Amino acid sequence: MIYKSKQGRTIGKFSGGTFKKEVSRKKHLMRKLNSWGIQEEVLKELPDETRIEIFDKDERIIYKTTAKEFREGCTYLQFGDFGLQAFLPLEKFRTEKATSRVLMSPQWV
Repeated sequence: MIYKSKQGRTIGKFSGGTFKKEVSRKKHLMRKLNSWGIQEEVLKELPDETRIEIFDKDERIIYKTTAKEFREGCTYLQFGDFGLQAFLPLEKFRTEKATSRVLMSPQWV
């Protein structure tokens, strides 16, 4: 399943128990909180056990957590037309350096 914003932009993909989102650190990092964000409307739909993987294409790092951990540690902020967003600080994620093999798998293509 592909999640899209009200503006029609792809937010992320849900498949095989994992929600995957691709971001650019330069554009998407919430610097004030040093956090990655997910739209609240998407996060509330994900079961607790859902794995969340956020791929930072600038740094080639995959940030990993679960929906339950994200909800328990996040801060919510309203962003006008973009709606309510949940932000989880980078230090609360497990990280993995992305390899070419990982990035060529169907989930990231």
